[in-house]
Amino acid sequence: MAFKQIIGITAVAFLLDFATGYALSSYFALTPATALFQPWTFITSIFLHGNVLHIFFNMFGLLMFGPLLEQKIGEKNFILLYLTCGILGNIGYVITSGLTSTVPVVGASGAIYGILGALALLQPNLVVFVGFIPMPIYIAAIFWFFMEFGNGITGSQPGIANFAHVFGLFGGLVFGKMLKNKIISKGHWLYDQN
Repeated sequence: MAFKQIIGITAVAFLLDFATGYALSSYFALTPATALFQPWTFITSIFLHGNVLHIFFNMFGLLMFGPLLEQKIGEKNFILLYLTCGILGNIGYVITSGLTSTVPVVGASGAIYGILGALALLQPNLVVFVGFIPMPIYIAAIFWFFMEFGNGITGSQPGIANFAHVFGLFGGLVFGKMLKNKIISKGHWLYDQN
């Protein structure tokens, strides 16, 4: 399954980056001011992480929700969604930071939020916990959107690319809607539509 391969690649990239004093990040992190001249960083930065907690929470989210989504949409669609939402998250960061920003970004958060967005459309009544409060994932997605958007507007979480999360979530919602329409029209996959 692709989610396992993504975790493996991300773990190896993190260990290599850490072992080299974050030298990989200096070449493969996304920096808005140089992004147009280094377009590969829109992808490579997805597999890099700033510290142990950063990679832990992103890979934990991938481990919790990735298998469910991949089982529903297939390996190819899952990889496409993961990369697309990660790239959209990075585009969101560049747009909201400005093309002159020299603050780099790394992480898979846009991709993880994309997974959550797709699941909110494809399996809306999936129960998730926000803190210790259980709720359907579609309610959680609305909560996460407003939380991330609000934090991005107010700047209350310095060092967090909140708009990367927002753009990734939005990408997942769009991708999920497209897949849901395709699945319903072709009847290839049965799932709980409640």
